[in-house]
Amino acid sequence: MLRLYTLWELEREVTPEEFQHILTPETALEKATYCYDLDYRNALLPPFSEVPRRLSTRKDKPYKRADRSLYDPVYDALEMNLLEGWIIGLDSNEPWDNAVNPFHINIDGELVFECADPFCWVISEFQRAYQLAINNQNGKKPAPTEKFRPSGEPLQHVQAAKRPSTAKLPAVCWPLAEFITAILRGSEKPRSSLVAMRPPVTLRSWITKG
Repeated sequence: MLRLYTLWELEREVTPEEFQHILTPETALEKATYCYDLDYRNALLPPFSEVPRRLSTRKDKPYKRADRSLYDPVYDALEMNLLEGWIIGLDSNEPWDNAVNPFHINIDGELVFECADPFCWVISEFQRAYQLAINNQNGKKPAPTEKFRPSGEPLQHVQAAKRPSTAKLPAVCWPLAEFITAILRGSEKPRSSLVAMRPPVTLRSWITKG
């Protein structure tokens, strides 16, 4: 079942083996509509930097976002946070699938990102959290990821990525990536002057839009 974490929770609450089950933003959002409360009418304040409230039982029908012409703050905030890598979805109950799991663990025990779309994630921060999670387990690295055929028969272990640039983001994401990295490392501000900050959300704007 899906679990949502903030990026800084990964190193403390996720085991190294589970990092390979990190989901793409689109997949995580789809799963969240069944097991997290995304209805803004149930929220006292919008959880813009926090994980939404998890439901005690999985719903039979997904939460349907309001019409795109309307403001749906909890859903919209989660969608943006997943895309930017502030919140991460993970489901270790499902077998690894390269269509929805952009990370894998290679034969050297390294976390490798190999996906055509890097979204706006800072890949190095995921790998840093992975290494810290390993350190928390006395340096023990997990076994490499296994792929499975449709029949369930395992293929060979996933090999290291051939492309050396898998940890890079496209130019359009670099200002955002630099900003996120600076915040996570405690810097006062990112070096780039191109970072466009989201407008602050106040209680008044929340009440007006909600």
